[in-house]
Amino acid sequence: MRREVKAIWDYTLDQIEFMRTASPADRDILVAYCEAVADHRALSAELAKSDLLVTGSTGNLVANPLIQRKTDLARTIARLGAEFGLTPRARAEFDVPAPPGPAPDGEQRDPLRLLTA
Repeated sequence: MRREVKAIWDYTLDQIEFMRTASPADRDILVAYCEAVADHRALSAELAKSDLLVTGSTGNLVANPLIQRKTDLARTIARLGAEFGLTPRARAEFDVPAPPGPAPDGEQRDPLRLLTA
């Protein structure tokens, strides 16, 4: 497993263990999810350095093919993630435990803080 996929695996496994939405039988689909997330991140970084329009085979401008690949990966991530309750809509269908309360120092936890990590 690539290093970046392993990091996503570790984070995601923590989340689905907390929510109790997976079993050992789900290993391969979880690996596919983690690989899709890693590939989506890599494509996003590559696309940020590229033009949105590129020269096509006939010399005309066409959408960068990375855009379609990124869109396909986003769909894969959403579809596979929903299997584990990793989307808001899917979580609403699972019996997910409530998030932990205030941090030990009394500060309220920001549930979105990891989105910026």
